[in-house]
Amino acid sequence: MNWKLGYFPFCAVDYRAAQAWLDRQGAMGWRLKGIHLGCIARFERSGQERVRHCVDLHREVDGIWDGDEYLRLCADSGWDYVTWVRGMAVFAARPVCDPAPLQTDRGLEEETFWRRVIRRDLLDTLLGVVMLALLGVLWAVAWGGEGGLRARPSYELLCSTGALLLAASLVVLAVSLIWDPVYHLRRWRQRRRGGQTAGPKTFWPRLYGTWSLLPKALMTAYLVFYLLELGIGAFGGYSGREVADRRPELRERPVVMAEVLGEDPAAVCYLSWEPVWSLPVRGGRYLEQIRDEDGCRYIWCDRYTCVTEGYASLLAGSIRRDCGERSRMAYGVLHFQPADLGVDEGWATEDGAFLLLRQGRTVALVGTNCMDGPEPDLRKPEYLTSITEKLELG
Repeated sequence: MNWKLGYFPFCAVDYRAAQAWLDRQGAMGWRLKGIHLGCIARFERSGQERVRHCVDLHREVDGIWDGDEYLRLCADSGWDYVTWVRGMAVFAARPVCDPAPLQTDRGLEEETFWRRVIRRDLLDTLLGVVMLALLGVLWAVAWGGEGGLRARPSYELLCSTGALLLAASLVVLAVSLIWDPVYHLRRWRQRRRGGQTAGPKTFWPRLYGTWSLLPKALMTAYLVFYLLELGIGAFGGYSGREVADRRPELRERPVVMAEVLGEDPAAVCYLSWEPVWSLPVRGGRYLEQIRDEDGCRYIWCDRYTCVTEGYASLLAGSIRRDCGERSRMAYGVLHFQPADLGVDEGWATEDGAFLLLRQGRTVALVGTNCMDGPEPDLRKPEYLTSITEKLELG
């Protein structure tokens, strides 16, 4: 094969390590042709025994090089420009040429390193701290008050890939704001002591570069999954009174409906189905309203299948705590108590109107609310058997 790809995560602070890695590829006859997505290096066979590369600190303005004279001088010296990435200009030696290094003045190189790398990145870190503080203030404002983020059940965040990715990106960003100045100042002290800016060993440079790429990658993944989850909810869910058209399809799903609890399915006048699709959790939330001469009743059924039993236990605990803090529509707060329901973990309200079940990787919340009378006790065998069979918890 005449081409290959390589992982190039290096930051400008480790430009010497980047050059050492490229030269190792060049020693095997590979010539760099470009760096894509900021970290994927593409090489081609050069036909030479050895290809030299050079990484120089330089800046780019509006996508146009700010120094044509600089590029012309590099070309005259035998260095062909390849690409620019994260503050580094990358060159490959022209065939049949053995050019001299671009940086020969140690004092000028040290000044450039401080001005274009250390000082800039320390200012970026300071700006990141300010932005993170502002984000914290906005989060606090959005969390409180009527209709704020606090009004949303917290266990729903565990069912959202987007929410988990957003949390992970904020954690990575916070760690970076601590690690960045420490790492940069350590490199600067090495330089002041007369050592190399970044040595040929690439473990720490690659680790640091990979970590620096994570916030952007996680935020991009967050936006993708956020839009995907919105689309699934908008196109896969339903809320309305077209019961006769929608209910037969939903009856095939493992959700508790009116007939499971001994109610007349013909009395169902409204239903709602909200699919849940994420990397850690799949399932849905179902609600239907029954209205007849006995009054108005609601049936709830949330069922989730998690990636692991541990995650299912975590989700069940979050549901239990959240239901104990927030009202479940007209029913009110649900105070769950441990109960023997024939599953791995089970909880029930004092009157038995709501059950929280976990069997293996499956979690289910089932309940009923009668507006004009007492709710049935779902812990009774005739109800519990039908519920566990319909939810496929056997």
